[in-house]
Amino acid sequence: EASTPYAAADAAHVARAGDDGARVRWSHARCAALLLRMHGDAEEELDVAGFVSPVAHRLASAWGWRPSDVVKVLEELAAWDADSAAALVGRLPTCDPPTWSDDAIATLLSGLMRWRGRERADAAVVAVALRRRDPRWNGGGVLGDVLDVAEGGVDDLVREVASIQVAEVIEDEGEGGEGFFRWPPEPPVEVAVVDDGYSADAE
Repeated sequence: EASTPYAAADAAHVARAGDDGARVRWSHARCAALLLRMHGDAEEELDVAGFVSPVAHRLASAWGWRPSDVVKVLEELAAWDADSAAALVGRLPTCDPPTWSDDAIATLLSGLMRWRGRERADAAVVAVALRRRDPRWNGGGVLGDVLDVAEGGVDDLVREVASIQVAEVIEDEGEGGEGFFRWPPEPPVEVAVVDDGYSADAE
């Protein structure tokens, strides 16, 4: 049944660590299945920001899991995309820099998805989330290497993506696609002639 992220992380750690070597440790895939059960209704969309991110933090900060071990469980939870990756790293606390250094976050991102060669919009989503998390970061460093964002390049990336999207809309417009929204033309106004009971010949 549904449980708190911390309780779910504790359960996953116990299952993974075993009991002083007395029993076989659970695989990363089985730990992920346990987390999904504790997340709640299987038909619910996975709450990355509210559940998965706190689980990842608990495993790393309280139980000493390495980012490379955390990501092995996370990659079994769902099919990750840029939005979910942004929700994950965007909620990791900045008050614990030893746990969530740039290197640690880069390990999560590179373990969940391949970023090189992806659409720039995907990198922009994560880059913006990282800068909101820590306004001091504006590209560059190990995170910039993962996302291919140069130092000081987050704003440039956002503008680049926006210009590409606008160009695509204009192209669709030229090809008869939906393009920009246009209000439909006003319907023709029909002037109705109403007989008011009078006539020009009436006395």
